[in-house]
Amino acid sequence: MREYILIQNWKQITDKHIKRIGQLIVDMLDLHREYVKIEKIDIGFNIFTLCSDKYYRENFHSDIIKAFLDPTQKHNEGNKYLHIFIDLLNGVNNQNHIKKSDFENASLEREKQHIDIRAIDEVSKKAIIIENKINNAVDQHRQLPKYYDKLKGDYDVVAIVYLTLNNSKRPDKSDWTDEEKESIEKILKLIPAWSADNSKPNLLDNWVSKSMINSENADSLLLLKQYGKLLKFLNTNSMDTTILKKFHEQLMEGDNYETAISIRSMLNDLPKYLPIRIKEEYETKISNVFEE
Repeated sequence: MREYILIQNWKQITDKHIKRIGQLIVDMLDLHREYVKIEKIDIGFNIFTLCSDKYYRENFHSDIIKAFLDPTQKHNEGNKYLHIFIDLLNGVNNQNHIKKSDFENASLEREKQHIDIRAIDEVSKKAIIIENKINNAVDQHRQLPKYYDKLKGDYDVVAIVYLTLNNSKRPDKSDWTDEEKESIEKILKLIPAWSADNSKPNLLDNWVSKSMINSENADSLLLLKQYGKLLKFLNTNSMDTTILKKFHEQLMEGDNYETAISIRSMLNDLPKYLPIRIKEEYETKISNVFEE
């Protein structure tokens, strides 16, 4: 009787453990599907990674983007890149259509009033604010409302652009007033550097690539191509990290880590079981032959 109770208790323990293993595998399958779908990018011979490690810094991306958007820069393409950027903005949110003609006399400025990039047209009195979060910097206290307040008295701010590496990051609105949310959200443009599923407009496909197609300056074309590869490389690396973070968080829940170690041990022991399985299979077949 005692042996029977022990066997029953052991069966309950093993059944419970097997059930945990099954549930953990189900939970991990979705993460695995996400992980294998990520396109592994080899950035290759890239001028930006060759120069230094500055491409990991916020200012690097702001400097590059501002240089192309600025009509006075030596790319000699005038307003072309700025107009393509405005097309991108209009594709993100149709609540407010931005006229290219309102920025025919635009000046682009870096870190003016602490704003990453601002486009100001003194004739039309229109303005665009660009906040660069491609390297995932946290929002400062009331950051976007402060920038909006600095310009709205003198200019009509037609867009606040929030550039991110991927679709996961959003502005921190916890310290915004209800009035600010209503005003800013109408002109807020959330733009990822790249989106693998192409479901939403993004900086690479809808600005960098289109600027390449329309470039007449060979140097500009080369730099845009190199910068596009960099954005894709950084995006996919970030997706790898994000999924591994989710995987780590799942492992740390309850006894998932111990269950995962158990799965690994079982996989290690599997080669030892295979000969036994083959032996059992042949013994069954031989037994059936003799029975016939």
